[in-house]
Amino acid sequence: MRTRQSARTRRAYRLDVQHFMRTLAITPNELRQAGHKAVIAWERYMRETEHAAASTIRRRLAALSPLYKHLVRHDHAARNQVGEVERPAINRDEGSTLAFAKAQARKMLDAPAEDTIAGLRDRAILSVGLQVGLRRAEIAALKVGDLHQNRGFDSLRVSRKGGRRGALAINPQTAARLRAYLEAHPEPIADINGPPLGTVPGILGNYLYAEVRGAERGGKRSGKLANGA
Repeated sequence: MRTRQSARTRRAYRLDVQHFMRTLAITPNELRQAGHKAVIAWERYMRETEHAAASTIRRRLAALSPLYKHLVRHDHAARNQVGEVERPAINRDEGSTLAFAKAQARKMLDAPAEDTIAGLRDRAILSVGLQVGLRRAEIAALKVGDLHQNRGFDSLRVSRKGGRRGALAINPQTAARLRAYLEAHPEPIADINGPPLGTVPGILGNYLYAEVRGAERGGKRSGKLANGA
């Protein structure tokens, strides 16, 4: 798992395994002896006591399963104790994340100023996030050379989750915003391996968080970044 998963995924798996051990007061030495009943008790605790979401329970069980597979592979456990535990069903046909209306998305895309470097950067980041649909980590990993043309279409090379590399055509407005930021940058960006969107990977996430929380609380949207950039 160490070679296939990102550092963030490995950290999440580690926290989920620690939750299992902490809930049942299991020490590292006792982990290999923890049986099927222990996993069932953990699942029941998450469901009935913590009232955890079905997706959270499934994720935690999925994190524990590879550990038991590892123990079985190295003859430290007789079987994968998670394999036969029933996992709660989730609705895979409908996402739980609320979508922005077209007018909301447009207001957000156009909120940053066009006459400052920071504003041009933020406009580019928001466009890549909202109009291309990249994750924050994918945006943060973008390099200058990733913006290119493929068969006449503006495209981005992307480092996907799990280390996979791919390329996809992008919205013409996104390409225009990226080029506007690069051209306005006070120092010519000659290094094609340099990050085109600056060194603040949380800008998109902070901005969206501020907007969403403001809407949930009925507050007025200010159009400013959560970190004040």
